[in-house]
Amino acid sequence: MERYDDALADLNRAIDLDPQYAWAIGSRGQTYSAMGRHDDALADFDHAIELDPDRAWIIAGRGETYRLMERYDDALADYNRAIELDPSDDDYAAKRAEINRLMSKSEGALPEPSGLEPLSES
Repeated sequence: MERYDDALADLNRAIDLDPQYAWAIGSRGQTYSAMGRHDDALADFDHAIELDPDRAWIIAGRGETYRLMERYDDALADYNRAIELDPSDDDYAAKRAEINRLMSKSEGALPEPSGLEPLSES
């Protein structure tokens, strides 16, 4: 609904009640990212990851913020970590492929074909 100020007010209240609430901090990071406040988003994502380093969606959220900032190497590292933590989430693989495309890399964007010999020029 793009009611970012309302979302921030609720998330700030939740964080005031529990400053160690990684979900609320990560959600506030997503809200900041959607608002284009990338530095604030990164600060929240970093803090949430310190509190809960195995929460894939928070790491992927930071990766998306890095992508929006065109910090592709950082984004790729975060999506790789999110995939390690939750390999069943197809969105993480799709985002990683998009980052590889943006970086003009083909490895990682598509799976490598197996059992095929490279074509020779004759």
